Amino acid sequence: MKPLKKVKEVSSGFVVYTIDRERILYLLLKHTTHWSFPKGHIEHRDNNDLLATAKREMMEETGIENFEIIDGFHKVLSYTFIKDNAEVTKDVHYFLARCFKKEPIELSKEHTDYGWFPLRVAYIKLKFENARELLLEAHEFIKKIHGI
Repeated sequence: MKPLKKVKEVSSGFVVYTIDRERILYLLLKHTTHWSFPKGHIEHRDNNDLLATAKREMMEETGIENFEIIDGFHKVLSYTFIKDNAEVTKDVHYFLARCFKKEPIELSKEHTDYGWFPLRVAYIKLKFENARELLLEAHEFIKKIHGI
């Protein structure tokens, strides 16, 4: 058996939140098999700018244009999977974005649903442990900066 070709992928996205009556709510998007944060691959037009990629993906996947990028939060999730006879190592860079209200969402074709969820519900909906850990880190950061 031939060894698998090794491929490196880089993506970027946001942990998106809003504060509604002193409750922190998180935006999750549903793919066919799992819920996740808005994210996507770096494209040539992004000029290797991770934040530009995250902004573009936010617009493409949700239609949200009005949000604030929160300084001081940048986490990288790394994982490996098999796709098309290749071993793919993927790094996903996450930043933090605040919407000032629960924006109406214009879902991309790759998603089937969305929701604004409190921490416990978002935690349960996230399938992957590294995404759950990211959510908890973001939650602590948000509580600290907003004094909640």
